[in-house]
Parts: sequence; structure tokens; C-alpha cells
Amino acid sequence: MSEKERLESEVDSIIAGLERRIGKLKEYNQTFSDMNLKLAKNNTKLKEERDALIQKMADAPTVEDIESIEYHVQGMGCGLEDRDIIDRYDAMAYGWECAIGRVLELFPPEDIEDE
Repeated sequence: MSEKERLESEVDSIIAGLERRIGKLKEYNQTFSDMNLKLAKNNTKLKEERDALIQKMADAPTVEDIESIEYHVQGMGCGLEDRDIIDRYDAMAYGWECAIGRVLELFPPEDIEDE
């Protein structure tokens, strides 16, 4: 093999190696591009979820809303009488059940997320 042929072969080998590297770089570029697109979609989704939670918080009852609920003397008294509750502990249990019922009306369990 002549010197010229040897050099041409070496140059061809170097070019082939560079073409393989360029191919790998193109693959990496496509992979990173795909990952960037996925991240952008996730970011958009997270922003939408955040905005929905912010709106939900804005729409949630405030302390003032809850404090403005009036105690209905006749309703509570009649509820005790209707149930023949004369024991103060039974009355307290009934009051507790009513209070929890009102809280659940304002904060339905499906709206409460576990941490």
C-alpha cells in the first residue's frame, strides 16, 4: 500500500468516525428536544393545576362565612325534643353530629386532599 493510499484510508476512517459521532449528536439532540417538549407540557399542566387550586382556595368559605352561620335555637331545641334527648351528653353528641354535618356541607370530603 502506498503512502497516499494509507493516508486516504486513514482520512476515510477519521471521516467515518466523525460521521458516527455526528449521528450520535443528532440522536442526543432529538432526545433532548423530546425531553424539553415533555417538560414544557408538564409545566403547562402544573400551571393549570396550580391556577385551579388557587381558584378553589379563592372560592372556599372563609372564617367569616363560617362564623356568620347562626345558631338556630328552635331548630336545635326541636331536634333535641324530636329525638327525646334529655341527657346532656346525648345532647352534646347530637350537637357534635350536627356541627360535623354543617362542616361537611361546606367542605365536602371529595374536595379535601390527603397529604
